Amino acid sequence: MSEDKEDKIPEDIRKDCQELTALLNKLHLRSLEACGLPLETVPNNLQLQWLSEMNDDDLCEQLWTNCLEHVSSIDAIQTGAVYCFLCKSASCAHAKPETISDVFAGYNNNGSPIWQEFLSLLLELEDDRVDQVVGNNGRLIGKVMSRKRLIDKQFIGSGRNSLTYRIIGQMIAGYFRVNEQQCAITIQIVENASRILHLQIIAPAAMQEMLADSEEKSTGVFARLYHTLHELKHELHSMNSKWKQADQQERGQLREKIFSELRHLGNMIERKGRQSKRRTQHAQNRQNENRPIANAMDDLSNAADHHFYSDKARGSIVVAGKRGRAHVFNPEGKHVTSLILPSDKLEKREQRKRYIHLNKDEREKFKDAVKEHYGKEV
Repeated sequence: MSEDKEDKIPEDIRKDCQELTALLNKLHLRSLEACGLPLETVPNNLQLQWLSEMNDDDLCEQLWTNCLEHVSSIDAIQTGAVYCFLCKSASCAHAKPETISDVFAGYNNNGSPIWQEFLSLLLELEDDRVDQVVGNNGRLIGKVMSRKRLIDKQFIGSGRNSLTYRIIGQMIAGYFRVNEQQCAITIQIVENASRILHLQIIAPAAMQEMLADSEEKSTGVFARLYHTLHELKHELHSMNSKWKQADQQERGQLREKIFSELRHLGNMIERKGRQSKRRTQHAQNRQNENRPIANAMDDLSNAADHHFYSDKARGSIVVAGKRGRAHVFNPEGKHVTSLILPSDKLEKREQRKRYIHLNKDEREKFKDAVKEHYGKEV
């Protein structure tokens, strides 16, 4: 547009156009979220055709169709799960580990995921640090695995070369001590059909909560792991434009950078794991005593409607109680953990859209789940 034509546009029209653009962008993001857009996913470009004779239903239908098509094209990337090529789903029974100490070991020849106990997989990989993992004083160990190892058994007709869920590389680590249990984690760098890189974190619910609780902390293995993963997400986001346009040689260089990040992650886990062993049992007991676990059911029974949240980052339900208490439940109604969450931190999580208020139907469904799990009214 020439400068003369631009000068002729009235300021009030220009302002209305700016407001309309902002409103459309906001509406677009809300619609994508309502369609089930996974976290950390880059939104698609919104394409709308507007004609003067169109009504609001026409425009709404066009917007909704656009968002549904986008989300359906990326639903292979589901938070906390791998894609099962056998079932063609990331929501089937094969997509998540069976036990808290299982890690992803690759694909079967039919394209179904293989989950294996962490120590057992280390033995199979002939890792010479196996003896350091076992026992009460066992060390945290991280192991980087290549794509070649993960698809070694997978047939071509069962997704071996598919871009639907293409694992570039992964790191497995264990054992993390959570509630006196040994947990393991799988961290993957995955490419989807749109050639976008994603960070996949597959860990038990209790461990996910420990990571979430560490967001505002600066010390400890979970806090450092949380912040390192956050940095890795940012690195992948900045790498995506280069990754999509790279030729074979450039992609090889970027792939080496990805493996360097995974190795760095493993070294950090092992280093912080050794440091955490120095904590005294007294300090650990004091931390457990400070968690208001005993107040969970009372706070749940007395909670106001606006005290029920969905934690979008972890897929759990959070109930805010009195004096900064907060109680975490899984969607099946089981109490996972409790913590002290000051009002300013709660507000911060609301502002960042991590905590979303449950609506009436969601609250009732959750309360029914708690009732079914514990056999009493709340």
